[in-house]
Amino acid sequence: MFSYENQKPSNEYTVYFGSAPGRISMYSDGIVIRNGKRDTPVRSNYVEQVTRLAGDALLGKVSVELSYFDMFGNREAVEVRMRENDYRALKKDLGK
Repeated sequence: MFSYENQKPSNEYTVYFGSAPGRISMYSDGIVIRNGKRDTPVRSNYVEQVTRLAGDALLGKVSVELSYFDMFGNREAVEVRMRENDYRALKKDLGK
């Protein structure tokens, strides 16, 4: 796990978990997935892939799956909706 409390994010992306808004924040060591009151920090090298799912979501958004490994080595996946330009930028930032 990395420490992000005292850092300013280099980029932030607005995402939607169903109808609830959230945010993915980029830091020098990793990302933080914010879903309401819950923050999930993930080191950049633990992110497996960022994949655009088939079909388009509503209002110019695309469905994206972000898969990563947790601190115990288990594979986790988060499905969100986000703008297509943000998806491309996030994928580039992560080098995936």
